[in-house]
Amino acid sequence: SRNMSSCQRQLPFHARGHSHVSHVRGVMFPVVVKTVAGLAATAAVSALVMAAIRSRGRGRRRRPTERKHVVVIKVGGDAITIKKNLETINEQGLNAAVKLIQSQYTRGRKMAIVHGAGSFGHHQAKEYNLSIGTRSRKRNIHLGIAKCRASVRKLNLIFVNALIKAGVPAVSVSPFPTISAKKKRIIRSGVLLSVSRMLLQDGMLPVIHGDVIYDDYQGHCVLSGDQILESLCDILRPKRAVFITGAPGIFDRPPYLPNARLIPRVDVNIRTGQAYLPADIKLEISEHDTTGGIKAKIDSAAKIVQRFSTFVFVGSLFDLPSTSTSTSTVATSTCASTPKVTTCSAASSISKAIGGEEGWGPYDAVQGSGTWFRPSLE
Repeated sequence: SRNMSSCQRQLPFHARGHSHVSHVRGVMFPVVVKTVAGLAATAAVSALVMAAIRSRGRGRRRRPTERKHVVVIKVGGDAITIKKNLETINEQGLNAAVKLIQSQYTRGRKMAIVHGAGSFGHHQAKEYNLSIGTRSRKRNIHLGIAKCRASVRKLNLIFVNALIKAGVPAVSVSPFPTISAKKKRIIRSGVLLSVSRMLLQDGMLPVIHGDVIYDDYQGHCVLSGDQILESLCDILRPKRAVFITGAPGIFDRPPYLPNARLIPRVDVNIRTGQAYLPADIKLEISEHDTTGGIKAKIDSAAKIVQRFSTFVFVGSLFDLPSTSTSTSTVATSTCASTPKVTTCSAASSISKAIGGEEGWGPYDAVQGSGTWFRPSLE
């Protein structure tokens, strides 16, 4: 343009003897090249990431046997504590639970353990009304949260130490703050579940407890062990999940009442998730229970069956007390057989449910020992 006359400079660009198109090409070509190169690099990286994800997914699917041999066990708070007495251990129940887990561990069984709070945590949760979170008008609500967490951690430490003393490599895993909820339903739990899976792969037993966690809707909420069990079943997809409670199964009324009848099997509609129970069933919730009691366990068992095709067993380490005694005794691990049916004690039933022994399951002729939840199309 230095050689152009003043008249030429006054002419429009396309009349100066230059090609407008070639000028644009000269300016834009390096930019286009850089953009295309950047897009190509991004696409290549995305392709590598997706290939890695698919590879990891294929790797997980190649190990179905690893998943199906894991059993998820929920030890109810009423099985290892005396629920009506503040922070009181049921020594007989705790020892029986430890003995059961030790026995299964020595047989090579992989187990993820969840335990309830029982008399540890429920009293504090009720005192400060923690089930409705920070919307509660109770004073010192955050102090109540701290007290409740300290209490459940105390029980968890007692349980884990008892397992370690028995030679079981149990590791405490706390839901707070790695799990959060919205309207009391878990929405984030990846860290806790990943840690639990890594512990199982390394031959250790994660022991997780009910807790108080953050809730996006109400500030905080009480997280039950039943909800944790559902999340574990989602990631581990076990063939069996076991609830150990204070009673050997689901009854049509509180089992201490006269004429209470055991419900040996509950069919769950896999389309609707409905659990088919007797119309006259009467469910009871303890005064200090802030997580829903037996009704919540039934709902949780039905969800697990429907969503994950996992058989669920509900039982106890103790047979019901006889009419001549006022306390339960540890059941002997025995079964009595006839040509048509096998009847097992409570302790034997739990052991067989965890072990998945052949001939003893939700479709076999076994009775008087617990309740199986199983899928149904009707």
